[in-house]
Amino acid sequence: MKITNTLNEDVETVSVNRTVVQFKILFVDDSNSNKKSSDLFDLLTQYQKAHTNTVVEHCNKTSLVADYSQFDDCVHLIIINSALLQFNDINEWVRKTQLQSAHTVDFLVVVSDADKNNDLSQVDAGRANSGQANVGKVIFQSAITESVFTILIEELLAKKKLEKELADQSVTLQKLTENVEKIYTALDLESFYQSMMEAMRIIFNDSGYGVIARALPWQIESDLSTWSITDVVNTNLNAPSYGSYETRLGEVLPESTVTLLEECLSDNGVCLSENLAAVVLNKDKNSNLPSILVLFHCERAPSILQQNLFLNFSKTVHYKYHFMIEHERLNHLAYYDINLNIPNRHWMIRHLSQLDQDTKENHFLMVMTIDDYDQMGADLGIEFSIHLYTAVFRVLKSIFGADAPTAKLATGELVLVIKKNAFENTQNKNPVENFSIEMSGVEHQLSATTSLISLQELDKYSPNMLIHIGEALIARAREYKAHSLSFSNEIRNNVTSKNQLLIALRDATKSKKIEVALQPKVELTTGKAVAVESLARWRLDSGEFVDPKEFIWVAEAAGIIDVLGALVLEKTLAAGKAIHSKGFKIPIAYNISAKQIMPEASFEKINEIIDNSNFDRNFLELEITETELIKDYSLVEKRLRALMATGISVSVDDFGTGVSSISNIYRLPAKNLKIDKTFIASLSNKEVGRPVVEVILRLGTRYDYAVFAEGIETEEQRDSLIGMNCLYGQGFLFAEPMSLDNLLVWLKHNREY
Repeated sequence: MKITNTLNEDVETVSVNRTVVQFKILFVDDSNSNKKSSDLFDLLTQYQKAHTNTVVEHCNKTSLVADYSQFDDCVHLIIINSALLQFNDINEWVRKTQLQSAHTVDFLVVVSDADKNNDLSQVDAGRANSGQANVGKVIFQSAITESVFTILIEELLAKKKLEKELADQSVTLQKLTENVEKIYTALDLESFYQSMMEAMRIIFNDSGYGVIARALPWQIESDLSTWSITDVVNTNLNAPSYGSYETRLGEVLPESTVTLLEECLSDNGVCLSENLAAVVLNKDKNSNLPSILVLFHCERAPSILQQNLFLNFSKTVHYKYHFMIEHERLNHLAYYDINLNIPNRHWMIRHLSQLDQDTKENHFLMVMTIDDYDQMGADLGIEFSIHLYTAVFRVLKSIFGADAPTAKLATGELVLVIKKNAFENTQNKNPVENFSIEMSGVEHQLSATTSLISLQELDKYSPNMLIHIGEALIARAREYKAHSLSFSNEIRNNVTSKNQLLIALRDATKSKKIEVALQPKVELTTGKAVAVESLARWRLDSGEFVDPKEFIWVAEAAGIIDVLGALVLEKTLAAGKAIHSKGFKIPIAYNISAKQIMPEASFEKINEIIDNSNFDRNFLELEITETELIKDYSLVEKRLRALMATGISVSVDDFGTGVSSISNIYRLPAKNLKIDKTFIASLSNKEVGRPVVEVILRLGTRYDYAVFAEGIETEEQRDSLIGMNCLYGQGFLFAEPMSLDNLLVWLKHNREY
């Protein structure tokens, strides 16, 4: 009997990635009919010879109730040849196979001459009762001919093909689901591109080649027939390709590709043919977003499933792409200066946090401030300042290398990561101490103050703290009138001390351990109290007091002055109410920082604290130093006048130390002036202290300010001030700062005498 190879093509189609399925046939011969057994055996042997993917095993069994586990894990076809078949045996055998979960049987063919009309239903019933988990179709035949066998094999192959397709689809869907999750969670365009190309590979089962190109919408809309593969690839921005795209397509885009892309542009940006899938993301000519062109050439025509997956995938990437572009824009706003389009502080902090140990060991962090930048900006305008920054940025790149990470900090400040040997060619002199830039064809000479810190310090300090240290070093360098200052052990110890102080201050603020000391202001001629000043005091658990200048500086530098100030204000108002409750109706003064009133939220918080205290605003006085007042005069003045309108009075503290004292005196938002104690201490010097005090007193009289002298420690100073018609003052001569209880005793004694 001859078995033809007509099923070879079908066998080929039952494959995954070109791996042909192996079929196993088990022939169980329990028949006394040698002729039938011989014919069946010949039929199976010839089929095995014609199909190398088929394995036939021949067993002589006297009973079907055998240990099924002795067979291979997967048997696709079992043919049982039995003249006297007991169907109870079949049912028993079928039942046992259900217990062998690792075994599967697709078809069970029973060849028998027995009367089967009633018994066949018994076999089906046995399969149903057993759950039919492992045994597939049961076929009853009196004989198997070549044609019957061929039909049987065709049905079996069709079944296996469907199973493989379903299995492949399940794997594809699982991989695609995981990939789409990557697309949704991608935080940068490069990851987005990679995930897109991976998705195309998954959809089309790795059979094809593709590229992702990026261009502007007007470029995508240009004459596509003139585009070459080089044009497409050159529009990439680190976008991935899959397969040898250039060599597969040749130099010029094929006409079929051009036609398909034109359809994409005229339709919804998605097109699919027998051998090409294309997606255009953002084809709006008026959009500022770049266009993304995704091309994938398929080696085989896509199946219905692949077509549906591709169309759904294209919708996903359309949505995600616009989200990614907006994310990139926000990211750019967060990490780049909006006017200069160069990296900013946040960018540098992120960069420093990603450095490896080798880079840290071989590089410095250099913070630099352009000398006189503020003055140049004020004299020549914002446009000049922007051009100046851009020119300096270019010069720094030319000096330290185009790859030297550089970012803008505050006004006139930049920060760089430079190699430790960067000054070898300049005799170890920092080349930016004095340098030149060119703007509009004119050369400008500039100088800068710099600080240097080894990036190994990142092992001890956070990137943000390291930059702050660099900025603090510049301030110290200017105090020393030096062009540059490096981070030393002395400075490190100072920073460590400040950090420890900050940690302790945060705890003290949270636990409200900051107290207030109260110092009377008096009428100089009588010594009678006319007001009280509240001063912040911090006593450590050891009993030591921290210098107010030190912890207030730390609070301002660390950005917690508003929290500290709010606590001190609450305690000041509580002390004021206690003083009034004892019958002493005198004002209480509170020292305020410009940083507390410039932010809108902080300003509102101050008003809220005062309102909640129920303290009479007419008895509250705010003291602000002249230096603080002129930091941002227009805004600070506006805030102070708003407070004065509610009944609060304002005093300008340390008057005479500011750079614009005299010129601005007529418009100061205040009722009182306090002469700085340095002038009081030098009253005996008729060429320094006394003339200044006399001028301030005359100005106070001229512009109707009440003038207070602070820091009076001797009777001689008091008498001199009285002689110059100074009416009020405070100092150790009259009383030191004291607790509320001690102040109440002092006030009582002061009133009686």
